[in-house]
Amino acid sequence: MPGYGAKGAWFFLALVAAPTAFGVQVMLIPCIHMGAYVGVLACWLLIFAQNQRGRAAIWGVFTALLVLCLASDDIVKYCFVFPVLGAAGVLSVQKRRLEHGWLVLCLLVSLGLAHALKTVLAHNGAFHVPGLWTMSFAGQERIGYNLSVLVSGVLHFFGAYFFGKEFSLHGSGKEQVHLAVFLLALWGVVRIGRSKTLRLDLFDYAALLCMGIMVGAFTFSQLPIDDASTRYLVFPYVMMALLLARHTVLPATGRALGVAGAAVYAGLSVPAPALHLWQTNRNFPINMELTRLGLTQGFAPYWSAAVNSLPNPVRIAPVEFGADIKPFHFLSKRDWYAQGGTFFLCDTPAQAAQAQTRFGPASKVEPVDGHILLVWDKTLTLPG
Repeated sequence: MPGYGAKGAWFFLALVAAPTAFGVQVMLIPCIHMGAYVGVLACWLLIFAQNQRGRAAIWGVFTALLVLCLASDDIVKYCFVFPVLGAAGVLSVQKRRLEHGWLVLCLLVSLGLAHALKTVLAHNGAFHVPGLWTMSFAGQERIGYNLSVLVSGVLHFFGAYFFGKEFSLHGSGKEQVHLAVFLLALWGVVRIGRSKTLRLDLFDYAALLCMGIMVGAFTFSQLPIDDASTRYLVFPYVMMALLLARHTVLPATGRALGVAGAAVYAGLSVPAPALHLWQTNRNFPINMELTRLGLTQGFAPYWSAAVNSLPNPVRIAPVEFGADIKPFHFLSKRDWYAQGGTFFLCDTPAQAAQAQTRFGPASKVEPVDGHILLVWDKTLTLPG
């Protein structure tokens, strides 16, 4: 980032540039988030360019890019818009005058335009892309579980999960090295945040707020399901590495040691084959069975719908099983639910029982590759 020259400790970027096998997995699963994160980084580059050149055209490009990012993924609000607005507010309070007024205006205009764009697209046949589903606070009894998932997922991401392993160089030596590096990075972030000598700027405050907002939202919401849920924290990892790189100024010897340490960290991150983390559906058994039965339109929970719609085209509308069976408007079209389908692909026997309670007994019940396929002789529709 501008202003910190070649003396910045850019080797901290190895924290995200040399991910573990688990880190690769959680960065590949949420592919739509990755596009939004790249767009956010591009927005930051435009902010820095505007600060240097002061051209109105840059604000236009910035607003257009941010509108597209916001329309495609709601997570941009939490990792960029809200942190930047908060950072501008902090700087305005500190200096007792409005800071970054044009940026704040562009952010607010982008929010309005993105909402309008999503509304127009949703009513003209486009996919419904809300980004994150409706956020709600977790119950008090779930906070402990969320914290457990947070610790476990973060340690797995950085290759530092030492629990249950032998306390020895052979048993957990690699994890201990990674844990030491991660704790050093955390200490660096705390040091920057508490420093009374560093002059923090917009990016610095936004990075700190991004980490705080995302970790807080993860802890107190219903988002955490398992360790893979920490994919929502990938961007805070990036911001942490950039923040450390900007504010760690070292002499030549220190930089050389840092680069050597980053090389060791990266080398220890090279994963051994861990095929259990991702099992490629090479034979597509569910999709092939749907094609064999001539089924072309139906319903399934989101992930089952997403992975079984190909290679033979089958339109599977995602649904949500709860107190009732409802449409799950994520990468779907509203007319799919009105047009309906003739089958349900269920993940559990409880879902299969709920579907038959709602729509009546299925004419065909078939177990397929760990799922339960229900087929009716009539067209089923889901309002809403």
